[in-house]
Amino acid sequence: MLTKLESISYIGIDCVAVDVEVNVSNYGLPSFDIVGLPNKEINESRQRVKTALQNCGIQFPNKKITVNLAPADLPKQGSFYDLSIAAGIISEVYKLAIPQSAVFFGELSLDGTLRHTRGSFPLALYAKENNYKFIFLPAACSLEVKNVPNVNFIFLNSLHDFISFLKYQKKISINYAHSSAKRSSTIDMSSIAGQSIAKRCLEVSAAGGHSLLMYGPPGAGKTLLASAYATILPTLTESQMVEVAKIYSLYGDQNSEIFSGQAPFRNPHHTVSFSGMLGGGNLPHPGEITFAHHGVLFLDEICEFSSNVLNCLRQPLESGFIQIARNQRMVKFPSKFILFAATNPCPCGYYGHPTKKCVCTLSQIQRYVKRLSGPILDRIDLFLNVTSIEFSELVHNNFKAETSLQIQKRVEVARAVQQKRLLAYKLNCNSEITPDLLKKLCPLTQITSNILEKAYTKYSLSTRGITRIIKIARTIADLELSANIEQSHIAEALQYRNNPTIVG
Repeated sequence: MLTKLESISYIGIDCVAVDVEVNVSNYGLPSFDIVGLPNKEINESRQRVKTALQNCGIQFPNKKITVNLAPADLPKQGSFYDLSIAAGIISEVYKLAIPQSAVFFGELSLDGTLRHTRGSFPLALYAKENNYKFIFLPAACSLEVKNVPNVNFIFLNSLHDFISFLKYQKKISINYAHSSAKRSSTIDMSSIAGQSIAKRCLEVSAAGGHSLLMYGPPGAGKTLLASAYATILPTLTESQMVEVAKIYSLYGDQNSEIFSGQAPFRNPHHTVSFSGMLGGGNLPHPGEITFAHHGVLFLDEICEFSSNVLNCLRQPLESGFIQIARNQRMVKFPSKFILFAATNPCPCGYYGHPTKKCVCTLSQIQRYVKRLSGPILDRIDLFLNVTSIEFSELVHNNFKAETSLQIQKRVEVARAVQQKRLLAYKLNCNSEITPDLLKKLCPLTQITSNILEKAYTKYSLSTRGITRIIKIARTIADLELSANIEQSHIAEALQYRNNPTIVG
């Protein structure tokens, strides 16, 4: 007897339909085979399904069982085919009809219970878009899909629940426990003494989605500022949250902050590999740049990273996605992120320090900063020289600094202004403005244009550099709710591009 069920597979973060055909035949020697380009996880389903059925008191057919995952030319991976395979066998054993327009998803434990299975959120979105009447999945995934409306989820704790539904249309009830996500960062902007220029630069970066490079001696507060940066990022929009949640649901990092609308903040170690940063593998897996989608990729001590790893960031910084070719198949992962980097000016960290002597040779300094190639630097919007603060400012300053919440409110107001302006072009923030839209969205007066022309000559700026200055000035104007880019906005933007230690 042949039973056909429906499940899914993934290409990148997109779902594709997979037919699960379970044939239980009286002809041939007893066996249990799975075909259709399954990987090792799926081949191991044979033992999980057989043992789970037996431990639930369901007689496993002593017949020739063949499971086909179609289309056969699509490589399959994952453990979520367990439920569909078990459902097909149960249908044969109990002679129960499988509901029409149903999709199955879930991994089995050996005792017949269903485990939490990665990828349930994109499955729920796919099922809603394709109007499935029934979506069978583990009850452990209920919190992950609870915000997907108008979908008929059939949550299962075990295979017994599935049999009860087929026989009596009985559904288990789910109690959604309330949980409040907190930011991983506990550093508030108000707890950082001084550094008013640095805080302003971070605010501009967060408001416009601009990439940022901080440089300065050890102990000046670069890492501390980066930790506080996470607390002023704007809340993700609904569409952004859906994109980010799909990535984290599918690839197994169940971070509650992601599902609360907080932007991702990734901080990979400088020993990260090329594939760890970009993604890769025989069946492509995303890297850090994709996990930072609509959030921040923080590279502490960026000059310690491999040159190959840093140079691979050039294309995704411009395009907002990364393409990985494997087995004659191209997989595209989204990667719109803010690059936030920090570095010392030299290996010892004290090159250019007013009081401490640098012990590095000129060749050592050149090798150190050479990893930051010109094309990478040209793709960074803001440069910030973080200097050590005075002792009196550190200990005796009683001035009450702004909190992260106060700064975040201004950032979100500025981001809302940008989203309204850019809605027709399907852009989110000023950093995404393309060169062909620059004159239309960021017009300059004759005075501001003259200021830029002088800076272009004096600092030998590239065309890309001028473009970035204009976009930064537009963000500063948005923070001040100014309709036009004024001289003060251009002057402040130029201040963040002038970086003689690193650039020149």
